[in-house]
Amino acid sequence: MEKQIARQFRQKVQALLEDESERDTLYTSLREYHESMSLSELITDLRKVVNSPDRMELFEDVRPLIPLKHQVEYDKIVPNRLAKARIVKLVKNGPDSLGFSLRGGVEHGVGIYVAHVVPSSPAEISGLRVGDEVLRINGYSVNESTHEEIVLLTQSTNYIEMKIRHIGMLPIKRTRTDQLRWEYVHPVPGSPESPNGTVLGEVINNMSNGAPSPKMGKEDRRVFVNLEGTPGLGCSICGGPAYKPGVFVKNVKPGSIAEEIGLKLGDQFLDVNGINLTHADYGEAISALKGSKQLTITVRPQEGEELFKDNIIPKKSIHLDNESQPQDSEEKRAEREELERLRQIAVDREKKRQKKETEEREAEEKKKQEEEQQSKLQKRKSEEDDEEISRQLEQELLNLSLTQQKLDDEKKQEESRKHQESRTQAQRRESERKEKQTRQELEKEERMRIHRLQQEAKESEREIQREQQWLSQEAEKDLRKPNLIPSPPKTYMSPSAAQGGETYVLGEGMTRL
Repeated sequence: MEKQIARQFRQKVQALLEDESERDTLYTSLREYHESMSLSELITDLRKVVNSPDRMELFEDVRPLIPLKHQVEYDKIVPNRLAKARIVKLVKNGPDSLGFSLRGGVEHGVGIYVAHVVPSSPAEISGLRVGDEVLRINGYSVNESTHEEIVLLTQSTNYIEMKIRHIGMLPIKRTRTDQLRWEYVHPVPGSPESPNGTVLGEVINNMSNGAPSPKMGKEDRRVFVNLEGTPGLGCSICGGPAYKPGVFVKNVKPGSIAEEIGLKLGDQFLDVNGINLTHADYGEAISALKGSKQLTITVRPQEGEELFKDNIIPKKSIHLDNESQPQDSEEKRAEREELERLRQIAVDREKKRQKKETEEREAEEKKKQEEEQQSKLQKRKSEEDDEEISRQLEQELLNLSLTQQKLDDEKKQEESRKHQESRTQAQRRESERKEKQTRQELEKEERMRIHRLQQEAKESEREIQREQQWLSQEAEKDLRKPNLIPSPPKTYMSPSAAQGGETYVLGEGMTRL
């Protein structure tokens, strides 16, 4: 039995792991486990091989090779790919955030996964967990959905019902050009690995009910940062002037998390954890950036670079780490004076920008109207096509129903005909059987009659022989007697002749009369 289990396990490993070195790593980890009986080391080694969701069934294949005393703990640690999907329901109430983020999408070659859940949020209360794979949203499959489609789907309704399945892994990309890889969301208990300070890569969206996030451009990117156990993000931010509001990166500390995720001077924070920062005041920006250890940040690279080149950026800035840097009253006064000067400098730029924005807005509105008109025409045409298709489909269904009815009738007639033929054949066989039986009885009677006649003929022949013998004896007796005087012929009648009415005359000869 054990040899059979081992053979089946090797066949599955051969099918799932094409790289021979990975297979060797797996077999080596199993041998070391049976020597040391360290379950945490085994699972740590297994995670190096099971590095994508499509390999997770290896966990189920390894389980029979583990002693029973470790199987319960093993089931608690490893994710179960075969676990049943569950339903999570969320209802939007007011502007409060639902408290979760998603990442993935067909443009990244993966599905949709829960990347972050805010503690004590509606998402966590409903049972949503980091590492859940989203299968359906409001009845729609998301396997072939893009980021934009998921955002529109979730923002277009106040009720969200998600069908999810826990995977325990997340797709990772540090930059857009990096190759996609997968990372487990929870460390192995007792192992040294830890996710603290890890940049988990590009994120799809934060599903909040606050102000809508700004539309991303081609160069914009989103990152998810876990600041647990770290001194902070490691950069300073400042607000922009009146003609270019927003939150911009003023400097980046070498070796910090900010440098690791690629933040540079002049980068603009568009939103943090679903809070739009493009027109947020300074207090809202600081609250959003320091209010959580897990941040989902949308960054527009070097959007404010010109502000620093022209030396018109405000002096006030906030360091996003745990070290406080209070500002004295003189700096505050200098800041107000600087802001006033900047407002004066920005008047001309503001007028030019407003004029340009007005023209762009008018052009965009015109284009939008044309697109709406085109969309209405296409929708009308699509509805007409749908009606025509529906009519054709109904006609085809009707024809199919009539054809099926005809086939059923023909089948019933065929069955009736076969039944009638079967009955006729049975009757014919019965008639032939009776005729054969009658013929056999007649033949039997004829044989008996012939046999009886043959017996009677034989009996008659024997009787005739006896009579002839008797007559011969009587004739011999008469010849022995002297005949001195002729006498008339005598008539003798045998017993059998008397019964049959026949007589025999003796004289010169014997004559039958």
